[in-house]
Amino acid sequence: MWWVDIIGYAAALAVLCSFCMSTIVPLRIVAICSNMLFGLYGVLAHLYPVFLLHAILLPINIFKLARVRQEPTPVARAVAAFPDNRAE
Repeated sequence: MWWVDIIGYAAALAVLCSFCMSTIVPLRIVAICSNMLFGLYGVLAHLYPVFLLHAILLPINIFKLARVRQEPTPVARAVAAFPDNRAE
């Protein structure tokens, strides 16, 4: 079952890539990919603890990515902090 091993190595590479990320959105996207790959690997290789761990981590990463994407950017926060007084 060499193709199962390839999925496992791809999942491990995705985790390694996530540790190399310096910004949060790409990190979460790569982490979601690694969760899906490790989940698939866990099922195909009958490694159910691996599957269970990544089945739990996947919705956490999706939720955190959605929350980060909804937060205003630093520029938007700065603009909101100083309302335009010219309109008065």
